[in-house]
Amino acid sequence: MNSIKLKKNNKEIIINKTIKSEIIEKKINKKLIFLKKTYIIDGFRKGKAPIKLIEKNFKDNIVQDVLNKLIYKSFLKILKKKKIKKYSNLKYFLEKYKKGKDCNYTIKFNIIKNKLLNKLKLIKINKLNIKITNQDIDTVFLNFKKNLSKWVNTKKPIKENDKVKIKFKLISKNKKIILKKNNFIIFIKKNFLLKKIHEKIIGKKINDKIKVKIKFSKYHPEKKIIKKKNIFLIKIIKIKEKKEQKINFNKLKKLGIKEKNIKELKKNIYINLINEAKKMEEKYLKNEFIKKWIKINKKKVSKQKILNFIKNIKEYMYLKYKNNKNIFDKSYNKNIKKEALKKIIINNLIQKIIKKESFYISKKLIKKIYKQTKNQFKKNTKKENHIKKRKILNHIKKILLIEKAFYFIFNHILIKEKQCNFIKALKKIKNIIL
Repeated sequence: MNSIKLKKNNKEIIINKTIKSEIIEKKINKKLIFLKKTYIIDGFRKGKAPIKLIEKNFKDNIVQDVLNKLIYKSFLKILKKKKIKKYSNLKYFLEKYKKGKDCNYTIKFNIIKNKLLNKLKLIKINKLNIKITNQDIDTVFLNFKKNLSKWVNTKKPIKENDKVKIKFKLISKNKKIILKKNNFIIFIKKNFLLKKIHEKIIGKKINDKIKVKIKFSKYHPEKKIIKKKNIFLIKIIKIKEKKEQKINFNKLKKLGIKEKNIKELKKNIYINLINEAKKMEEKYLKNEFIKKWIKINKKKVSKQKILNFIKNIKEYMYLKYKNNKNIFDKSYNKNIKKEALKKIIINNLIQKIIKKESFYISKKLIKKIYKQTKNQFKKNTKKENHIKKRKILNHIKKILLIEKAFYFIFNHILIKEKQCNFIKALKKIKNIIL
């Protein structure tokens, strides 16, 4: 008599099961033998009391204990098989056991449905499966060679990855100069430069002039250019490129590179690409999920929460701008309100999962990671080190909890693999800002 029935809109489960008498008797005998060896009865030495006397005194309790354990073990197996994590109103009904006869029992309980899990199960996303090809290794090897070489002046038209010196003027509608810079250097990279600037500057030569109309974000760190339709007059002064050169392995030793020849170097490039590919796959998967989750969860978020997030993002942007004053940097022109909303929605989800699933990170693991990273930080006074250590430990814990939450998410959504080589994957990842 083995059956599992679902009732009341799949909320109540009724399980009818049978335990064979051989299994029950075997467990009872095992318990009786254990008691005979350990329990002391008046008039008998330890372990010498007759088994029948032990049976007479303890049989009923042993039978009940054995049946309870067998039923509970069976119940746990059903939970695992049916992937049930939360339940309530657990009840079981048991026939009176008679020696030599199988025992029938019934278990009833209610499933506590998780609305969040149901939402996650509706999500379908693609996962990159990055295969490292010989072409990928050769491309990275050529880039490595270029990075080792010096910048060289060129008269060729501007191309991707060149270093360009410009001078520019920002002019208002009244033809007043708002901002003016000479000898301003920009690196020509599609994923870093503003789209309009990148499109206009590619293919231009020395002394060429460019006129661009740009409306900068109201959150841009350079206050002189925000909220206005700006006209930029740009002149190309100098173009530099990196030319491929032969690798001098003796010189590379001074830079800490241990490889002795090209074969060894390419082998290590392959190993590094495999490790990098794993990180890229994870980053792409997270981004795909975030896009889908935001689409289906456009909930109302309080204005105060958005304002607090905007404040944090603005502070980060101003700090970044101190070190990189390239006003044409793509990341300075994003819609911070939209970014804040995205982060709030995802943060809410992560915190909900951490709380509901009661995730825990061991102190040993946190300390282990801290030991691996503490050498990267500056040495300060004992008090400063103590405060810094506490902050770092909390930060490590936070990151590990977030990773655990994402692992939980990826176990409950539908993921399809998408084949891709490393260079194509890199282009996809470059446009991602998590």
